[in-house]
Amino acid sequence: MRNSIEKIRIDIAGAKDRVKKSADDDIGAGYLKLQIHTIKLMDTLKKAGCERHHDWVKIMENVCVQMTPLKDVQPFTISIKGYTMRFSIEVHGLNSVALVPAYLILCESNIGLGNLEQADEYLAHAEWTVMKSTDCTDGMKSKLFRKMGILFATKGDYDNAQRMFAEDVYHGSLEWGTDHVQTTGGFFHMANVFFRLNQMDIADSLYNQVINNWFKFLVEAVNTKIRLKTHVDPLKKVTEVKVDGRQFFDEDLEAEGHTTMWSVYEIRELSPKQNHEELATITFDLSMFFYLISDYKKVLTMTNHTTF
Repeated sequence: MRNSIEKIRIDIAGAKDRVKKSADDDIGAGYLKLQIHTIKLMDTLKKAGCERHHDWVKIMENVCVQMTPLKDVQPFTISIKGYTMRFSIEVHGLNSVALVPAYLILCESNIGLGNLEQADEYLAHAEWTVMKSTDCTDGMKSKLFRKMGILFATKGDYDNAQRMFAEDVYHGSLEWGTDHVQTTGGFFHMANVFFRLNQMDIADSLYNQVINNWFKFLVEAVNTKIRLKTHVDPLKKVTEVKVDGRQFFDEDLEAEGHTTMWSVYEIRELSPKQNHEELATITFDLSMFFYLISDYKKVLTMTNHTTF
């Protein structure tokens, strides 16, 4: 089993490298997005201790075979759904909160594929598990309500979407604080709903909350990176230390931050009544974000955009 686990780790690492590349067309982008969700699911299963169970190791091995190259995506998707539903319950029990992250990842994948009924089913399982649990954190509830809001918004049910995003922000605030970037996603999705309803004053106010929350986080993170990069040894020689962006946010938060800030940037840039101060702030946010993940070409591009 040890060899199988090592092979799984190598395959997942390879998949993570592949998804960093750009897709050539919409189909390729869809495949990459699905593979990203699958990597998240595999990481979740690993954190839940599934590598200690022989059946799970075999399942994860089979999934890895389907991840390289990006082919046979649909059969792989169908099989992983069945495997997850069956073996997660066997390993953790029907009422375990450990099932919820897997349900949410599968829900997100199905929303992306347009399988809204299947996404609804996974969310129903996740909600039932959370409601029955006595040890579910507010952070987990925040993530659940966010996925529920996204599903309602995708269906065009904006009233229920707003209600779910309000619950998301409430539980996120209890877990991390209202100004924390983990909570910010709820404000962003809520703003999108008001944007679609053409209630721009409310949408702009919420987008500003998103920008300001990320600004506070990014300024602190950039200052930390600058301090960490400069190391002074006992002989007073200053050397530069490589600092990975993973020290500041995990893959999920990095992806969410990029999507969130870039969306707000495009909204600000394309606005017929452009507010230069707001546009400059989100541009600066993106410059700091790209600096943290060491994408210095994009840092230069965004910095040049601040000269409008």
